[in-house]
Amino acid sequence: MTPFSKYPLQVFFDGGCAICTRAIQKSRQADKFGRLTFIDISAPDFQPLPHGFTIEDAQRELHVIDAAGEKYTGVDGVMEFRLAVGVGTVEAIFWRVSRWPVFHGLYAAGYALLAAHRHRVSQACRL
Repeated sequence: MTPFSKYPLQVFFDGGCAICTRAIQKSRQADKFGRLTFIDISAPDFQPLPHGFTIEDAQRELHVIDAAGEKYTGVDGVMEFRLAVGVGTVEAIFWRVSRWPVFHGLYAAGYALLAAHRHRVSQACRL
């Protein structure tokens, strides 16, 4: 698969989370190539099972599915959709370094902690 054959990416996000919604809004604006499709898991008509996961899975961590059906979750999903929009040099380096095992574990743990407490963090930050 060529790098561009993985697009569009389906990005499943929690529209009831202010942090998530803000990140998605910024990514929508940055998506100059139309590589992303955003799906709100908090929408009343959202059905997760056809996509291969449960609503509990979707609420626990971000899910991204590429055009070939490959699934990315958590920090790996964030990395895929952020790189798809053509981020700046510093952020690109950050995401590429995140693939190294020693950093990946740290980033994944940080992501899991934020994801678990995202609603409280949103309220505390008044987002």
